[in-house]
Amino acid sequence: MSPSRISLAVLITALAFGTLALPSPATAADTANDAHVRAMALAETKDFAGALQLLASEDAAHQAGFDHRFLQSRLLAWDGQHGQAQAQLDALIAEHPGNPDLALMRGNVAFYQGRLNEAEAYFSSILTRFPDYFDAQTALDNVRRVQTARRDNRRGDGWRVDAGGGLSSLSDGLDDWRNQYIRAQRALGDVNAFGSVQRFSRFGMTDTSMGLGASDNVRGGLDWSVQAEVTPDADFRPEWSAGGTVGHAVETGGTVALYPSLSYRYDQYANQTIHNLSPELTASLENGVELTGRLIGTLPSEEDNQLGWLVSGSVPVTDAISARLGYANAPEAINGVTTTTTSVFGGISYSVTDDVNVRLDVGHDDRENSYSRTHANVAVTYQR
Repeated sequence: MSPSRISLAVLITALAFGTLALPSPATAADTANDAHVRAMALAETKDFAGALQLLASEDAAHQAGFDHRFLQSRLLAWDGQHGQAQAQLDALIAEHPGNPDLALMRGNVAFYQGRLNEAEAYFSSILTRFPDYFDAQTALDNVRRVQTARRDNRRGDGWRVDAGGGLSSLSDGLDDWRNQYIRAQRALGDVNAFGSVQRFSRFGMTDTSMGLGASDNVRGGLDWSVQAEVTPDADFRPEWSAGGTVGHAVETGGTVALYPSLSYRYDQYANQTIHNLSPELTASLENGVELTGRLIGTLPSEEDNQLGWLVSGSVPVTDAISARLGYANAPEAINGVTTTTTSVFGGISYSVTDDVNVRLDVGHDDRENSYSRTHANVAVTYQR
């Protein structure tokens, strides 16, 4: 894997499994109660569901006890049920406000969820009262290590400018389409802010769209982006659009990293509104190959709902060159009308320098019971 992908994998692993490296001091019940001992043994094999089921089999008296509830909260956190673990711990802290073990576990839950500032505050508070509490110091060190990794893994600390244009040739004697765009992005701490202008010439008309948006600027944890776009006096483009994407990298522990995401966009045309929903999964292999599968759902207000799909892959050719190829059979909205379109597309990307990248994309689309389109686009990215 590349150094950036290795850094991301380390960060994800720390966030997802850091709890197992931050053990809380054993309670008396862990050694005195056989069910608790067996539950911890199951937890060591990561059978958290089995451990929780074992605890649930205890009698009511044991289940009401501090040791049982504390161990249950730990298991819930390790099983990824952070909300339930947090609720259990909050109730225990209300009953035992000065207990450092509870504060440590509460900080761990915040850490697992990526709320690093909150976790840091919990661990620092414990060490203020108990400066020799080794587990709290270890936890605080881990939080600060992840905070440093996040800073080191920012997607960019300055400007990024993307510009390009394309030409499409249509069948049935239709006029060529043209498009040009420019997009500028600025990193503002943990957030990127961006704006864009796009110009489209189709059907003998021209629409100009302007957009604004923001995205997170840190690899790891929950990735997100939101954006909105408006087209004054739109002829064939949406009058306005808004949407966003959320995603989260998943470390499998092997040579494949998975990245599921979900995108939504709302388009307001003159003749109807269209909702677009697209779940996607990308698999990144150790050799730099990436494979993507996407479902594309279109829900128009005046037409039948349509569902399609897309598959694509990219492969590094050299250190500076990568190639991409894909196929799609999915609904496409043109001039406010959705039609199933089959597409074959590909491209090549070349890193001219560390700051400049050039990309060429080509493709061919066949719209159901309509015209076909062959298109080519050239884009340049400058990042500093």
